[in-house]
Amino acid sequence: MGFRFIVPVRTINAAPNPKYFGHGRGLTWFNAVNDQVAAIGAVVIPGTVRDSLYVLDTILNLDGGPQPEMVASDTAPYSDMVFGIFTLLGYRGLG
Repeated sequence: MGFRFIVPVRTINAAPNPKYFGHGRGLTWFNAVNDQVAAIGAVVIPGTVRDSLYVLDTILNLDGGPQPEMVASDTAPYSDMVFGIFTLLGYRGLG
C-alpha cells in the first residue's frame, strides 16, 4: 500500500507529480503488509507516477517474516515489465 504526501521543503525523495501534488513536490511511503494487516517492510520513494517499479524492491527487502505468496498492486503501465521480473525471480503470477 502506498501513501502520497506533499513535501514542503526540497528533499532527495520529493518529486513533482501534477496528478497528486498540483504544483508542489511530494513522496510516496510504500509499505508491504501481511494478511493480518501488519507492516512487514516499507520504503520511501519519489512521488512519481512510476512507483510500481518499487514493488519488487519492497518485497525483496522485507524486515522479516515469510516471503509473500501473493502480491496485489496497481502497477500502472509497467505491469508487463514488473511482473516479468517477478517471474524471473521465481514468483508466480495469477491469471
